[in-house]
Amino acid sequence: MTEIVQMGLHAYLDGELGLEDAAGVEAQLESDPDARAEFNTFSLQKIQLGEALDAFDVKSQNFKTVRLERQFASAIQRRSAPHEAIGFGA
Repeated sequence: MTEIVQMGLHAYLDGELGLEDAAGVEAQLESDPDARAEFNTFSLQKIQLGEALDAFDVKSQNFKTVRLERQFASAIQRRSAPHEAIGFGA
């Protein structure tokens, strides 16, 4: 399968084709079993990627942000703690 055909299949899956181009892809899918198999593979990959992205917590993957959030929470906790708890008490 050529790269141009693969790009057309991806564009079709992503809804990026106009009516005429989409009809051309659909006709090819009906007549070409190899194109249909490739389309099914791409379609499954798109579904799997979507599910993986839905389960992926982007916020927790930004380690610098996580570290800063923890430092900030710790600083707030220290400031809001009674003075006796941190060694300044009577």
